[in-house]
Amino acid sequence: MEIKEFQPIMNKAEQIKYSKRKKLIGKLFVIAVGINEYRLKGDNLNNCCTDAKVIFHTLKSKEYFRMDDNSVLITSDTCNTEKQNILESIKACDEFIDEKTNIIFYYSGHGCNIDDTFHFWVSDSESSVKNVISINEVTDILSGMNKGRYKSITILIDACQQQISHSKGLEKQSPKFLDEYIDDAKGLGIIYSCSKGEYSLDEFNGHSISVFTYLIVQALNGHIDAVNANFLTFNKMYEFLQLNSRKISRENIQINQHPQYFFSGKDIVYAYIPNDFLQDKDIEIEIPTYDDTFMNIMFDLQNVTALLYYEKCLIVESSDGANEENPSEKFIREVCKELSRNEILQEYQYSEILSKAFTYLNLIHLNSTESLPASLKIQMIDDVMMLYNELDTIYERCVDRKS
Repeated sequence: MEIKEFQPIMNKAEQIKYSKRKKLIGKLFVIAVGINEYRLKGDNLNNCCTDAKVIFHTLKSKEYFRMDDNSVLITSDTCNTEKQNILESIKACDEFIDEKTNIIFYYSGHGCNIDDTFHFWVSDSESSVKNVISINEVTDILSGMNKGRYKSITILIDACQQQISHSKGLEKQSPKFLDEYIDDAKGLGIIYSCSKGEYSLDEFNGHSISVFTYLIVQALNGHIDAVNANFLTFNKMYEFLQLNSRKISRENIQINQHPQYFFSGKDIVYAYIPNDFLQDKDIEIEIPTYDDTFMNIMFDLQNVTALLYYEKCLIVESSDGANEENPSEKFIREVCKELSRNEILQEYQYSEILSKAFTYLNLIHLNSTESLPASLKIQMIDDVMMLYNELDTIYERCVDRKS
């Protein structure tokens, strides 16, 4: 589902420059992993799944990022997060990578250090050496994608660890230099949420996400201190994370973490952020829930149903639902039935989906969806999304035929 936000106000020249720079920067392919559940229950964490979801949805929702729709979110509340499954899920992304792809791999969960090398501790890890995944293994898989033809790789690790480098400022460079700089920007960057021996806290000051993730999200949202001449780059983002982690550590006695990084190659450019999107202070972070996602899709379903109703001049028992604030079961059903009667939509494509969907919708309005397992909610979202896509395609065909 495409998440829309307001568009910046630009004149024609600015629009051309903005579009050109977005194209030069290339697309983002995101793999976000969050693990709360572990084989040893005493190792379970609280907010790592939320961390991964917030990073993923922030990148997806921002107009200035070109995130690939095939990007992957892997969280232990909905997916198998054992070693083999995670590795296979990462490898499966190879087909979506091209020479203009900036790969971002984000991980939130336990970590350990073996022979001075960081290792991800996944759901079936039982000790510091069994079923762990080394940073080298992940880096090797990512760097081998598309036979090594990609633009950049960034690995962000929100776990308990590590080196240092800087680039010249961009503020006083010419537009021609900046365009060439973006096009040529390549590199491999890894940022660890803390140094060796430090803890990476998974919540602070009432925030149900970690310190590290909180600061990354502020940077992705266009915090003015995280950009350089409107560009969000690896080096500038690291500088922002480092300075603000120290600030938070000074203000909170229980927090002591200092992000560290390894970097090779040229600086990585993630986005050109227009002035209208820049933030001069921290913004309130919205934690996405399955209920919120489902409601957004249901509103989209309602809208496309209303469009089809007007476009095809359908006769249904009641058209009031077209203007209701909450998605109307009766209206959507009647439009789908009419489409089915005219052999435009197959009945099997909607009847069962709508029955389950409106059961879920009613539970949301009763504030009683907690008992539903996350896997069922995700299946519901996928099913309703499938129906929405089908109706949207039908509507597009109607419009195309008219034009």
